[in-house]
Amino acid sequence: IAIGSDEGTVTRHNTAFGDITRTVPSMMRAYCCECGASGEFVKVNNYKGWFDENEQTDALRRAIEAWNRRTRHE
Repeated sequence: IAIGSDEGTVTRHNTAFGDITRTVPSMMRAYCCECGASGEFVKVNNYKGWFDENEQTDALRRAIEAWNRRTRHE
């Protein structure tokens, strides 16, 4: 099982230097490397406008929870 992410762009307004744009993971999902099964994408809550480890860890936890809730086909 692996975690994949979708890179998104976050712009943070900074009056001293103008707007600053960064690319950070905006969506995450867990998936199986062997069969391709995947959980649903979960949104990374980039409240601080930058890469924040707590926000990334929270999204990782929710992606794992989504994986564990997926419908399994026999």
